[in-house]
Amino acid sequence: MKRTLSRILLAPLALGVLGAGLGAAAASAAEPAADCARVETAALNPLCNTGGGLRVRVVIGDAVAIGTTDAIAATATCPSRYRLVGGGFRIEGVGAEEPVVRASYPDDVDWRVVVAPVDVAGPTVTAYALCARR
Repeated sequence: MKRTLSRILLAPLALGVLGAGLGAAAASAAEPAADCARVETAALNPLCNTGGGLRVRVVIGDAVAIGTTDAIAATATCPSRYRLVGGGFRIEGVGAEEPVVRASYPDDVDWRVVVAPVDVAGPTVTAYALCARR
């Protein structure tokens, strides 16, 4: 049976930028949020519109295959004029061996995820960036 692992984190600076309302919404999200650039999903997603003129986007990076020999990195990058306030990752296609996430961290305007190699090819990792601007 294949499983999916997901983690979304707010960077420490997010509490000052976004306030407790968004932090609570992001922390309780069981699945990564939809892309806020899509009009049809933005209206339904509490992470997309926080009111008070603050705009938040969830940027979804490309899915990267987890290799069998070398660690890999996946990134999601905030668009210009947006500030990275958090991020996370999603691993899909997990079998008996659960991939080891070595790091998941902010890097300037990117959220980076580093995953150790696995014995059997198949799983993928996708990075997510929470980006905000006034």
